[in-house]
Amino acid sequence: MKSTKEGEFLWSLACIAAVGVSVLVEAVILARLWTWFVVPLGLPHIGIAHASGLSLCVMLFQRPSRRRDGDEPMRDVFSRVVGEALGRYGCAILFGYALHEAMATR
Repeated sequence: MKSTKEGEFLWSLACIAAVGVSVLVEAVILARLWTWFVVPLGLPHIGIAHASGLSLCVMLFQRPSRRRDGDEPMRDVFSRVVGEALGRYGCAILFGYALHEAMATR
């Protein structure tokens, strides 16, 4: 059986990996939203790399999320962070798609 410290370390690595995946997913969604809402205004398309850069720039100005309590297990932190990200990205792409479709029907 793994020690508590080793388990915490593995959950910490999972959180770091989730941040990397999060940046990529956020970039894909941002590039799609950019294509739907900004390109029609006359600006050029952006790729995943540019969307990642924009996403990271915006991240610099956001307040950090809730800090980890010392007693909170890393698996709970991981679950919370992934759940919040899925909710945020899901809402962004669903509402964005609905608005895009509403604009396309006009």
